[in-house]
Amino acid sequence: MTMFDFVATISLGAISANLAFNTSLKVSHTILAFVIYVFIKFMIALISLKVKKANVLWGIGGIGF
Repeated sequence: MTMFDFVATISLGAISANLAFNTSLKVSHTILAFVIYVFIKFMIALISLKVKKANVLWGIGGIGF
């Protein structure tokens, strides 16, 4: 697990907690935010697998994490 994965997991947990406990938010908005965030995280992970320079750009690979 990299620092990027750790931060993404914490952010997804915060979005899920808002969905579960905040009744003033619309469920559709929270689910949309969740889906967009997962899509962005997936795309960044996919790009970092394909392009090695992207690892350095996002700080994912090889900096001692």
